[in-house]
Amino acid sequence: FDVHSLAGDVVENVRSLGLEPVSLVGHSTGGIIGAVAMAQAPDLFQRAVLLDPVAATGIQFGPEMYAAFEAMSRDENLCATVILSTMHDARLPDEYRKRIAAAAYGVHPRLWRGVPDMLNTLDVRELLRSVKAPTLVLHGEHDTLLPMAGSEELARLIPGAGFHRIPGRGHCTNVEDPALFVELTSQHLFGH
Repeated sequence: FDVHSLAGDVVENVRSLGLEPVSLVGHSTGGIIGAVAMAQAPDLFQRAVLLDPVAATGIQFGPEMYAAFEAMSRDENLCATVILSTMHDARLPDEYRKRIAAAAYGVHPRLWRGVPDMLNTLDVRELLRSVKAPTLVLHGEHDTLLPMAGSEELARLIPGAGFHRIPGRGHCTNVEDPALFVELTSQHLFGH
């Protein structure tokens, strides 16, 4: 699989529901998949919010990162530690933390190698110029997983897109501060 086929799945699913045009919200890898979906089918999407998205040029994974993904795929506690470390100052109930960690660890085994491979070879800079939907790119100032520069570049590549740095937040504002995330998203999607 690659970002283009995953974005094609998004487009196909939206069309099959007959809900077009739709608004899109994507986070992290889902953010870049959503952006590519909007480029593939510009008239299908009316507005979008991309939270801490992967950059248009992906992520360069060296041998040490592949080894880390391999280790996470075999060690549920390590996976939980890494996933939960992407959240800055999140005050979450233990049960919710366990559910997040279990969901991350429980992904299909092919994803542990497939996602790094996909992101290691990604370059969708030219394609993003086809996006028509007004797009807001959000990025937590304390995101230690993805560099803010990638989100800033994404906002420059998508015609008319805006960029907003979220003070005091990390990679997962939607989990760290749901009320703030809903407020920022609602303002862009619904104008309130």
